[in-house]
Amino acid sequence: MPFTSHKTAIHASAEQVWELMIDKIRRPDKYVPGVVSVEVLQEFSELSIERSMTVQQGDTQKTVREIIWADPNTMAVIFKLKDDPDYTGYVLNMVFEEDGEVQLDITMHWTEKDPDAVIEGPDWEAAVRGAVMHTKELAEG
Repeated sequence: MPFTSHKTAIHASAEQVWELMIDKIRRPDKYVPGVVSVEVLQEFSELSIERSMTVQQGDTQKTVREIIWADPNTMAVIFKLKDDPDYTGYVLNMVFEEDGEVQLDITMHWTEKDPDAVIEGPDWEAAVRGAVMHTKELAEG
């Protein structure tokens, strides 16, 4: 089951990190290692779209279709899977302050539709960790 989470402190303002999260909605290739293509399928509002994204790690490739919406009040972005043949679930990106530091937390909560299936796929833990650390580099750079 691809459930993984990674959190880190970022030495930038929460507003700066939030702007990166908004950019990530349409440009995940800038933030998530292995993204090879992105297509916005439908735009509901400035902060809500449906998109298709293809991720490749090694010889494994997966196309992920998502409904995405962002809430500036809570600085949260939710990427909910749509019509995936193998999984159901979401990825949550949160920007918040904790102990005086800005934090970025990305949690992937996908569940196999068939609990007995063995699904070969990218290393999602590495992808989530890589997305957090790459965003940190962009914000601090």
